[in-house]
Amino acid sequence: MALKEIKLFLTQEKKQIQKKGPIEILGLEKTFTTAIEIETSQGRKTIVLKGNVDRIDTQNGQTRIIDYKSGFVKPEEVSVSSIEQVFEKPKAAQLLFYGYLYNKENPNSGAISGIVSMRNLKQNLIPFSFKEKKGEEKISEEELYNNFEEILISKIQEIYNVSILFAHDSKAKYCMLCE
Repeated sequence: MALKEIKLFLTQEKKQIQKKGPIEILGLEKTFTTAIEIETSQGRKTIVLKGNVDRIDTQNGQTRIIDYKSGFVKPEEVSVSSIEQVFEKPKAAQLLFYGYLYNKENPNSGAISGIVSMRNLKQNLIPFSFKEKKGEEKISEEELYNNFEEILISKIQEIYNVSILFAHDSKAKYCMLCE
C-alpha cells in the first residue's frame, strides 16, 4: 500500500512540474525556532517555540511550506474565516504556526503553507486559507501573523494561569488506541 501511495505521489509531483514548472527544494525536515516574551502570574517568561517543517520549496517564485499527512485531509480542515477559529482546526493551526515561524526568519516572504495528503493526492497541495467574511477587508500577511501571535500568547498565558484548571473535554474524540 505504501509503495502504491509513493508511486502515485511521484506521478502527481511530475504532473505538477510539467504544469507549473520546476520545483527547487530549499529544505527538508527543517526546524524553525523563535522566542517570545510573555507576562504570566509568575512573572515574565521567555517561551521558545519550535516547529519541524517536512519540506520547503519554491515553484514559479512561490515559496511553499509543506507538511505531509499520511491520512485523508480535506481543504475545509485548513480553511478558517477568523483568527479565533484557527485553534478549532488543528491542521489549520499547525500550518499557520509553521508559516508564523518561517515568517519570523523571512518577514513578508509571501510563503504559503499547505498539506500534501497522501490519501487525497488529487488535491495536490492543500494550502492554509484565511477567507474573510463578506464586506471585510483582506488581511495582510504581517497582520495575520501578528494576530496569530496575540492568540498564541493568550493560549500560553492560560497554561501558566494557576487559577484555570485542566479538565477533559467531554466532546474530545479519542484515537483508536486510547480508551
